[in-house]
Amino acid sequence: MDILKNIEILKFNGIKAIIFDFDNTISSTNKSLFEVLSKLFLKEFNVVLCREDVMKILRMNSALVEMFESILNLKSNLQIKISAVDLYALFKTKYSDYQYYTEFAFLEWFKVLIQNKIKIAIVSNRKFGLRDRLRQLGFKNDDFIAVISRQDGFAAKPEPAMFMHVYDKLSKEGIKANQIISVGDHVTDFKISEYMGFHFFAYCKYTSFKDEFEDSGLLPAYIFENWNNFNKVLEEKFKQL
Repeated sequence: MDILKNIEILKFNGIKAIIFDFDNTISSTNKSLFEVLSKLFLKEFNVVLCREDVMKILRMNSALVEMFESILNLKSNLQIKISAVDLYALFKTKYSDYQYYTEFAFLEWFKVLIQNKIKIAIVSNRKFGLRDRLRQLGFKNDDFIAVISRQDGFAAKPEPAMFMHVYDKLSKEGIKANQIISVGDHVTDFKISEYMGFHFFAYCKYTSFKDEFEDSGLLPAYIFENWNNFNKVLEEKFKQL
């Protein structure tokens, strides 16, 4: 990724803030979750999970118990004698403290954003552990103008309350809606950002599929699967304005 080119594009077009989703946007959460589930099934049941099948289930963004039910249905022919509820309990007891990752290209770009005083906020539907996970990835509290999640008492997306709270903070800094970029992995992120008047880009490597965004009205040029290619979608977006 041409980091300096990214910054030049942002500054030239008056962008002063970026709002990121967390899971499967700046954090490769589903990749990490697949790795720990593979470990769990191999160690506890001597079962090797199919990456393609499980990643399809993870993309559905279901609650964990529902997710475990779907995985058990994949392996029903192997006679794993455990319920989804008990599997969830086993996961929470022995496997839930797993390592999260983010792409190196994103980390490098993030550092340059901070150096160039671009305001950064996180808006997440997480109910627990968001700040701990950010620290695990190497981010500091003062990297962000706001870190907002359901843990703070806000209604979950698709309700716009968390985005509106962040925008209130940014507007007090003199930042307008058309000076804000939003990046997320789910169509709800796009819908809220569109409603708020933000520029939106979809990162769809681990969750929503590209056609889901296109069906919702997002142009294909604004969808990417690799942070190394983000400068291309930035160029495509702003050359249209």
